[in-house]
Amino acid sequence: MRRESYGLETYSPSLDRDLTDCKISDFGDLELPFGDTLAMVEMVREMAAKILADGKTPFLFGGEHTVTLGAVQAAFEKYSGLRLIHFDAHADLRGDYLGVRLSHACVIRRCWELFGDGRIFQFGIRSGERGEFEWAQEHTSLTRFDFGGLEQAVSDARQVLLDNYGNADRIENADLFGGLNAAGLYAADGDQIILEYLVEAGETVFHISITCPAEAEEGFASRVLWMLRSFALHDSLG
Repeated sequence: MRRESYGLETYSPSLDRDLTDCKISDFGDLELPFGDTLAMVEMVREMAAKILADGKTPFLFGGEHTVTLGAVQAAFEKYSGLRLIHFDAHADLRGDYLGVRLSHACVIRRCWELFGDGRIFQFGIRSGERGEFEWAQEHTSLTRFDFGGLEQAVSDARQVLLDNYGNADRIENADLFGGLNAAGLYAADGDQIILEYLVEAGETVFHISITCPAEAEEGFASRVLWMLRSFALHDSLG
């Protein structure tokens, strides 16, 4: 993360603020013990508590989700009225995972044991067990991930094909992009096939347009899209 951060601009024109205007200290890596989750959480709590006691705000990067618990414990000890805002794809609300209570899949549930109801706000959640979503209805404010933006983009692409070629059929090809959300449409235009693909990678929706001969062998377009997958992933990661 440090290495990649050298390529970032410190100034934000939208905020008119610069990181160089802030007093920031890099405390380095916290070396944690492998195989002892309880000790790891306690070490994170102790370090975060020291930073808070010095009047500073801890900002943690990296690590398995469970490291969050130690930092939250330290902040809760100092700020009893604390609220937790959780951005994630997963709910992390299981009571235990494979019989283990200190797990990446349980970390927000462990935080709830500190906070109680009405003080945890979750956004972007798209995955979890049925029981997690049912439990969240009673204990947290959970906002699910909304595919509305991608669906609207697909709808717009379909209308373009209808306007230009008079026909459009939707095809699903999510696996083609290795788990990325993807939707596609194609239209037949005489001796050509026009494919319009929309691929969601992070916060970016890529629009890929391919034209190939109608007599092209089956799977030609898929192979072209597969080659484009690495470009989409690379571009989404910066």
